[in-house]
Amino acid sequence: MAARFSQAVAALLQQNDPAVRGQANAWLEAWQQTPEAWTVCSEILEGQASFDAKYMAAQTLRTKVQRDYEELPAEQVPALRGKLLALTLQNARASPALRTQLCLAMAALAVHLPASQWTTGDASGVVMWLWHSFSSQPPDIALPCMLELLTVLPEEATGYQPTARPERRRKMGLELSDTKSTAFQILTAALQQPGLAQKREPVIRAFASWLRLDTRPVAAADCGQLVQATLEGLKHGGTFQTSEGATVELIYCTAMWLQRHELSPDWQAILQTILQTVLELRPRFNAIAQSERDAAADRDGPDLPDGDDADTARSMATLFTEAGEAHAIAISSGQEAWAWGLVQALLDVAAYPDTAVASISFNFWHRISRMLSSGFGDNPAAAGANGSSAATHDHFRQVYGQLVAVVAGRVRFEDGFDKWHRDEREDFDQLRYDVGDTLLDAANVLSGQRTIELLAKPLQEQLVVLQSSPAAFDWRTAEAALFGIRSISRAAPDAGDVTMLELLRSLLQLPPVGPLQATAAAVIGAYAGFLAASVQRGFAADLPPLLLQSLGTALGFIEASSAAAAAIHSLCEWCAAPLAAQWPLVGQLYAAVQAQGGAAGPPPPPAAGHPAAGPAVAESDVQTVMEGVAVVVAALPPASKPAALQAV
Repeated sequence: MAARFSQAVAALLQQNDPAVRGQANAWLEAWQQTPEAWTVCSEILEGQASFDAKYMAAQTLRTKVQRDYEELPAEQVPALRGKLLALTLQNARASPALRTQLCLAMAALAVHLPASQWTTGDASGVVMWLWHSFSSQPPDIALPCMLELLTVLPEEATGYQPTARPERRRKMGLELSDTKSTAFQILTAALQQPGLAQKREPVIRAFASWLRLDTRPVAAADCGQLVQATLEGLKHGGTFQTSEGATVELIYCTAMWLQRHELSPDWQAILQTILQTVLELRPRFNAIAQSERDAAADRDGPDLPDGDDADTARSMATLFTEAGEAHAIAISSGQEAWAWGLVQALLDVAAYPDTAVASISFNFWHRISRMLSSGFGDNPAAAGANGSSAATHDHFRQVYGQLVAVVAGRVRFEDGFDKWHRDEREDFDQLRYDVGDTLLDAANVLSGQRTIELLAKPLQEQLVVLQSSPAAFDWRTAEAALFGIRSISRAAPDAGDVTMLELLRSLLQLPPVGPLQATAAAVIGAYAGFLAASVQRGFAADLPPLLLQSLGTALGFIEASSAAAAAIHSLCEWCAAPLAAQWPLVGQLYAAVQAQGGAAGPPPPPAAGHPAAGPAVAESDVQTVMEGVAVVVAALPPASKPAALQAV
């Protein structure tokens, strides 16, 4: 049977014929369910089979332990445990992938067997049993196996696979938590072994796994050297990725203990060291960012340390963000000396050239904004509701002003956007929404008025260019500014705000570019309520009909038609009374639109030498406009309604 198994594995992995591979896969899946798979897999792993056959056998054995454990008679369980231990030791120097599968099988067995069945001398529990079993082996065999097992055991306890009864998995987690101190002592001893450079990474990986197990406090003395090794690993490219994961776990554990008032003085000192080490990564992060900018501009950039690249920058950004989110309460209060350094690091992340990296920080800015704005308003007395001072809020206003400056331009359409594939367009649309949410978070701290002033600057600059040199007008920059302003409409300034009214009036000057007109229409629709309130207070009474006329023109653009129709509906709803006073204009719009949609029929064939005519306004957009017009009709004086109703 072992020979047939090896043949099936070879057919599955090496044959090019899909039919042969399908038959081999079906046979293997059926055979893995049989009781004889237990013994055959052991024979293959003990023999001279190929690596592919051994790996598949180890994988099958792991699956059998996970899923078919209960089919084993109880008296055979100790033999299975001994066999797994022997196979793990036998393959200690083999491929790490093979060793991992055998360690996963042992961890799966530990889920099913309670601690009382892992006894050795006076001690019990799987960790002590494994340590005692490996203690008689040479270090080059025992240590790789023990470190692998110490990594996968907590992962198995916190897993969600339906391979063990939930109650038993919970108990395993508690049993492992009781031996956390022992695990840390074993890992610390591993650091003292010769060849530390080769063992540091698996030790740190196992350390992170045990930190992730639960948030029960541990003695600082038990893991002081492990913390030191983890932080030291952040300084080297070869161990950075692994150390970053362990540092994140340390940050969240210490933050949890701090919130529960369980952070000992020793851990408070360690926390300061952790955060200081994280902040020391800023120069490296900024050097990578500068290298990215130089590469984009085809310039020679700075020399980077070995291992520092875009992936390293992403990991650093994640580390800064995780630290910020874990200690968001302390940061928002501004009472910790390290808080502002971490905030500046996250501003560096937001300014990173790659938007995928910059967006890692967005959730942090959202959390801080919520914390600040929940007890924060125009009344200075509101400051301090979250334990923060007015000076702290002033500082955060400056910070969020810088945030607006570095993220607002990310929504600008790139050259060649019209040739993007569908998935690229969808990714960019999602990015714009994410940036828009971040701008709204900034507006909740800065105020809508101040944020609009910041966002409107590029638009105002382009309007000046439009007047002096129309050919140099950059509609993409203007559109990006309008998109940001549209995104913060829920933080609209008070009625009559001069900056916002001037901005709405400036939309009348925009050139006939479809995407630009679409975003301008969206701005009008979003701020229609602000405009209505302003008109009621005696400001800009002439603006609603002018904007309506502009929206009527935008209906003729394919890209802007739907946005213009929605904006007309919104403008008619909010500004029904001032528009009713200009009924002839509204009636003209109605007359022009009612001939569109289904009533327009197919477009005429193009004349020789001319492009095909664009499609008529969609029927759904026509209906949206008519619904808005109906609201204006309802607002007409009684004497004017009959004529208007007859016209429509």
